[in-house]
Amino acid sequence: MVLGNIISVVLRVCARARSCGNTANITGSKQVGGITGQLSDRGTAAIQNCYNTGTITGPSSGRSAIKTTTGGIVGKVNTNGKVQNCSNSGNVSAANSGALVGHCGGTLS
Repeated sequence: MVLGNIISVVLRVCARARSCGNTANITGSKQVGGITGQLSDRGTAAIQNCYNTGTITGPSSGRSAIKTTTGGIVGKVNTNGKVQNCSNSGNVSAANSGALVGHCGGTLS
């Protein structure tokens, strides 16, 4: 399951999440993020001016750890996705993880 505290998966064209935050601890087994698990490449989805202070945990070993990305803001950003002016001060732990984004194929600024 793709997991984010605010949005699970952003699939819509031109969807935006602005000025939101997560303080909860989140544990998941697929794309895991404090705001959203995954930004789709079906448009120009963006996460802007958001923050995370919660602990974000994804798988650390086994088969699912290889295919999973975990980030403080977004687990996986696909080609046209954007993460802009966001911050993370929470702990992020998983085999494939990043403080803001676990995997970025889009724009991080």
